[in-house]
Amino acid sequence: MFEIYKMEFDIGIVTAVDLKSYIGMGILSQPDYERIVGDNHDQANDSQPVQE
Repeated sequence: MFEIYKMEFDIGIVTAVDLKSYIGMGILSQPDYERIVGDNHDQANDSQPVQE
């Protein structure tokens, strides 16, 4: 499944936020998530507005 999620992420079908939710569902491992998003994993947190 890694290859499918990597391709979907690369072409924009799924976002880092989507992939992060897959970890909680048990369908993607944390190491695979990190391999897919690479340095982009911080963008998942940056895309949500900060509540003050």
